[in-house]
Amino acid sequence: MDREAELRAFSQLPLIGNRAVVTVTDRMIPGSTLPLPNDLPTAWRDVLLAQGISQLYPHQLEVQQLAALGRDVALMAGTSGGKTLAGALAYLIALHREPMARAILVYPTKALAYDQLTKLQPWAEALGMRIATYDADTPKSHRAAIRDSAQILLTNPDMLHHAILPSHEIWGKFLRSLRWVVLDEFHTYRGVFGAHCQGVFFRLQRLAEWKGGHLQYLGLSATLADPASLFRSLTGREPIVVEGPHAPRGTRHLILAQSEGEEDGPTPNNLTAMMVAEALKRDFKTLVFCRSRQACEIVARTARKFSGARDAGKVESYRGGYSAKERRAVEKSFLTGKTRVMVATSAMELGVDVGDLDIVLLNGLPGTITSFRQQIGRCARSGRAGLAIALAHQSGYEQWLLARPERLLEGAAEPVPINESNPIIWGQQLRCAAFERPIAPDELQEPARNAAEQLCESGELARSAGRYYYPSHQNPAAGISIRGIGRRRVQYLVGQEVLTEMEWDRARRQGHPGAVYLHRGETFEVREVDWAAGVGRLEPLDSGFYTQVQEQAYIEPQMTLHSSELGAFAVELASVRALSIIHGFRRIPFAGADGAGYDEEVDVPIDTLHTIGVRVIPTDGLDPAREDHLAAIHALEHALRIAANPLVGCEPDDLGSYWTAQSPEGERPEVTLFDRVEGGIGLAESLYRLREIWIEDARQILRRSAHQSVGATGLYLPHCEADNALLDDAGALRLFWSDGSINPT
Repeated sequence: MDREAELRAFSQLPLIGNRAVVTVTDRMIPGSTLPLPNDLPTAWRDVLLAQGISQLYPHQLEVQQLAALGRDVALMAGTSGGKTLAGALAYLIALHREPMARAILVYPTKALAYDQLTKLQPWAEALGMRIATYDADTPKSHRAAIRDSAQILLTNPDMLHHAILPSHEIWGKFLRSLRWVVLDEFHTYRGVFGAHCQGVFFRLQRLAEWKGGHLQYLGLSATLADPASLFRSLTGREPIVVEGPHAPRGTRHLILAQSEGEEDGPTPNNLTAMMVAEALKRDFKTLVFCRSRQACEIVARTARKFSGARDAGKVESYRGGYSAKERRAVEKSFLTGKTRVMVATSAMELGVDVGDLDIVLLNGLPGTITSFRQQIGRCARSGRAGLAIALAHQSGYEQWLLARPERLLEGAAEPVPINESNPIIWGQQLRCAAFERPIAPDELQEPARNAAEQLCESGELARSAGRYYYPSHQNPAAGISIRGIGRRRVQYLVGQEVLTEMEWDRARRQGHPGAVYLHRGETFEVREVDWAAGVGRLEPLDSGFYTQVQEQAYIEPQMTLHSSELGAFAVELASVRALSIIHGFRRIPFAGADGAGYDEEVDVPIDTLHTIGVRVIPTDGLDPAREDHLAAIHALEHALRIAANPLVGCEPDDLGSYWTAQSPEGERPEVTLFDRVEGGIGLAESLYRLREIWIEDARQILRRSAHQSVGATGLYLPHCEADNALLDDAGALRLFWSDGSINPT
């Protein structure tokens, strides 16, 4: 039996095939190619030919030609679409012609930078260029030599922010000669991270130009709805957009499957682990994507148990929170084949090339179409056949996507949300910029200019001789994380050693006293947390369960920004104060049985956000004393929440929601969805802009739930504060649309 037949047979196992909802066989036809360009240096041509590359795709040549004309370019291409070589053609040829010029290649993760270095190094060295990575793991003894002699530098936005830009004096030679800035996987610059990166690239450009650099930008991305807009937001430049088709690949079988079915069946985590064990029996190299760090650890732990002693050592986990040494060891083991199954979060979603993958397994559908396509695109590369299996969880929004597979498979990718007006993020980035070099007002556009004025009023910036100055010699970047908005972090110790570090929000949910923390097969209990000091203490615990908090949100509207009437609703975009209160936590056995209930008191600080929300307020008042009216409002909240995530392209935890039968202004019900980020990240604004589509999608979700026998699954939210009780889908349709008895079309 050949390999493709083996994969097909695996996909038809009862464990998998019986759960299939949609099965697609994707046979790609090789696209047109062209010879290597005549102006390619001979040494590089020889290296490419030795690697079996004798032809190029038209979009690769188009990028090179536009770059030679001095244009900024944004290339969109699918997984295995040749983006790396397309970029290299542009900047390597240019650097070869101008030996003193420099290029900086920016990657969203260190793992991706190291992976790309292995591809780029032979090409650069063939042209006599020195190429090097420069990140937090680079030995200090090597850094001066890299600054002085590297013509091509691979780094990440965090290193630019924390180390390179604040120390621009010692980077003067490099910045003066900087000609190329390459942003790889720039579709990942979304939300808070994207807004911070906008500020980081603004700082890079102003310093480079001040020292004499002349920058040209190249962006490489997966397919996006509006790549030019995102590129413009990040760089301030208007790009030429080049779209590359998918590169030829092997046959890919894709199964969209239902992880739920039987009332007493396996949990999604256990079902995923069972599939992993079956894949190991057949020695298939498998990459598993999980939606959370906790799920990643649970699946890896359970898969080792199901696989037995012979194969347990072939399963590894990979996620944020590991040390650099742990990450490198896991990456090496998987790339060399010693590890046959890697269970990972989205940290492995990006272009890290694992060319010999057999199976990609999605334990839950990701929050964006772009991520879905990136993840399933990890297999069927390099001409090999592959199998992708996506298991939809009980979550209502995943069921909604599963009911519309054409949206996942053929629909346009969603835009990337960046809140360009977040005053907190701009304030942090402007303090860093002014520390590096005083800012002239004409360098700033709205809203950055407003943020600078506010910083002057608060004393965080000073104004003198027509410029903004930072009134301190201490580097502000040291205390600002571009992956968040400067909130505290909590370190967790085992004895005197730091095992991990969590962001403040994650620590409240997963690192509270009594929580079980999982780390590479080991379990620990959080014994105590000093929230003020940001230190927690872990003790080893042989636990048969994990923990999950119960959280309650409260909303206090502050100021209405926009409002409109839409059918039975008033819809408002407003600034809001959102309070998050954790009431308790549940112990959940790994086997998936019912937990012990929310019976544990826990001392977790109340979290307060000043953010942006969109309020949906029925214009006809409801009776808060009637249980059926309460159940209708609750069902409306679930439907709006489920409809929101795929519409604006975000993960479920990026949005918070709140419902009440009596709003603060009076006796009227309301549902509010809000950005779970200080100052907002643009999600609420997107929902308000798309309000007609959003509310109609919510209506269709309620109709499907009420009339198509999908039961509680249709409105299920994993972290509902009421445990998914008191939900009346038909009642919501009757009260808000007067069609609760109408069959769906």
